[in-house]
Amino acid sequence: MRTDFPETRLRLAGVGLTLRNWRMARQAFAEAVSLDPQLVQGWIMQARIAAALEDRQGAARAVSRGLAANPGDPALTALAREMGLAAAPRPPGPGGADRKAPAP
Repeated sequence: MRTDFPETRLRLAGVGLTLRNWRMARQAFAEAVSLDPQLVQGWIMQARIAAALEDRQGAARAVSRGLAANPGDPALTALAREMGLAAAPRPPGPGGADRKAPAP
């Protein structure tokens, strides 16, 4: 197994999750996204693990970095909103950022 592939790191993260070894899982997800910053699920899992461990700053940092690498990603944007992060833009469409205010 080649350890320099993001997919290998994702497998190791899965092992960490299965074993409830949060430190291992978190580290493996971090290594996966360092190899491929567009692995949105890696950013999301880092944030969710951090939040579950009551590390709100770590969760916010993972979401922010994920959005920096994947601007406008719907899953990361939704997670940012769910976590109450101010920088989470509203999605376009009904009820989103491009919705015009009703006329008075």
